[in-house]
Amino acid sequence: MMNNLENFVPLIWESDGHYSPHHDERYTMYNVNGIPHAAFQGQEMIVGGLSGGSMYSYYLPVYNQFIDDNSPIYMDVTMPTNSSGGVDIEVDVVMTGNISSMNNKILFMLTYYYSASYCATVSRYHEESFNLNLTGQEANFSHSFDLENSWDLENIKGVVLIQTFTSSGNDYDGSYGPYPMYPIHQAGITGVTLDPDVELTLIHQDDWNMAGLPLGVEDSYYLTLFPDAIANTLFSFGEGYSLETNLVEGTGYWLRFDGYGSNSMIGDDFEEITVTLSEDWNMISGVSEPANVNSISDPYGLIIPNTIYSFGEGYELADVIEPGLGYWIRSYGEGNITISSNAGSGKSKFANRLTDANSISFNGQTLYFGVEIPQEEILSYSLPPKPPIGAFDVRFTGDWTVVSERGEIEVMNNSNQLQIEFKIHQDTWVLINQLTGEEYSLTSSGTIDLVGDITGFTLMKEDAALPSQYALAQNYPNPFNPVTSIRYSVPASGPLSLKVYDLLGEEVSTVVEGEHKAGFHTAQFDGSHLSSGVYFYRLSSKDHTITKKLILMK
Repeated sequence: MMNNLENFVPLIWESDGHYSPHHDERYTMYNVNGIPHAAFQGQEMIVGGLSGGSMYSYYLPVYNQFIDDNSPIYMDVTMPTNSSGGVDIEVDVVMTGNISSMNNKILFMLTYYYSASYCATVSRYHEESFNLNLTGQEANFSHSFDLENSWDLENIKGVVLIQTFTSSGNDYDGSYGPYPMYPIHQAGITGVTLDPDVELTLIHQDDWNMAGLPLGVEDSYYLTLFPDAIANTLFSFGEGYSLETNLVEGTGYWLRFDGYGSNSMIGDDFEEITVTLSEDWNMISGVSEPANVNSISDPYGLIIPNTIYSFGEGYELADVIEPGLGYWIRSYGEGNITISSNAGSGKSKFANRLTDANSISFNGQTLYFGVEIPQEEILSYSLPPKPPIGAFDVRFTGDWTVVSERGEIEVMNNSNQLQIEFKIHQDTWVLINQLTGEEYSLTSSGTIDLVGDITGFTLMKEDAALPSQYALAQNYPNPFNPVTSIRYSVPASGPLSLKVYDLLGEEVSTVVEGEHKAGFHTAQFDGSHLSSGVYFYRLSSKDHTITKKLILMK
């Protein structure tokens, strides 16, 4: 049904200097700003004077006369409030017949009732081209108006006209007097629709979470929205992590909790948001309802395929942008993307190269190996920056999810329990614990359960399991207090020593000494008996010596 104008009279003057006769007199009478309309009591031409030369007389007929169910244009008009404190007049149009295609326009007007008998336009009207003219065509139109804080929303009306603007205006048939007008095909009026507050329940896990702001709220302070969060743990990402206090729509954040729980958030929902991306990794959030990642509007092709990640027990590729959660996304360059819950779900064009790859997972987070990735696609297999300290993470060195022949696996915060599951489709592989040197042969499929503070592994093909030369890795951690791990490689069996020296070259500790088998080894050095400072550790065999520096910091 078309909205009814309820005896509304369209005597209209613009606010750009074109005033009706006796405008000053009306201002004095009503003591209000605005451009007068008239409340109508059955006669449409008694207000404003019929001979006013500056009147826009083509608006004289009552709009009600033009709200016509038999019009070739069906128009549905609504006027919801928006997040900027104004209103959006929104019009859905369906052509049920044909009209001339010559110079048609749609006009938007905002009016305010200062009293039961007086109303005025309170903003310059807006017009734009109306290009529909054939049966079956559909379109949506909208225009935003600002509101004064003092206005009562119940007294605001929005008016929409669809007209043909001819060169002379002489198409008027004279039904309302001898004044020319532009023919009005359809009209509508509506009051303000208050967007009801939406309530969302946001569930969070223990420790670190990636969060976002899914509603328009008056107070975006993080402890107001998430009162059970740990103080001073809201971080955004730019050049690095930055401490924040307030959340912004479209931005993703890290936020830490000391237990599982949920929070209720109340505010205005939004269906679409434009997010500005920087080159490389970005933290983003979505809208008030789920949005499929394949429906994200990316007109400039900024998004690197296969790089939208959520965070649970670790990083996971995301299919849907859920309200209230944060996400990582990697971009080829700077520009804008648009996330919408109303957009249709597109089809991903990404060609997954991991179908035939071997896989290994650590506490559910999966890495792949044994396949070659084309160089032009390698970024699609990259991982976001490591999460804050305390969160679980596993990756190949270099922030990759896949390697071809060999890789160093970095493990972060494994909570002393590590469940490893592997599936091998080709070749036999060896997994080496970098702390203990223990080796695990990977064939077919299976699981490995480990306990302890394990920080990394080496993964390689079995035929490449023996090192080709002596090597001494940098100790980890470094600086340390008081224990650190030292990895080293031995290409052939024989006597070998690993010793620590002070800055004067005096030996202060023997870490290992004796016969060694060929392979990869790890030793632990305990510096509890030494004072803080810089030391050197040296790997020595019959014909090779390698020295590196370590720092003990108590």
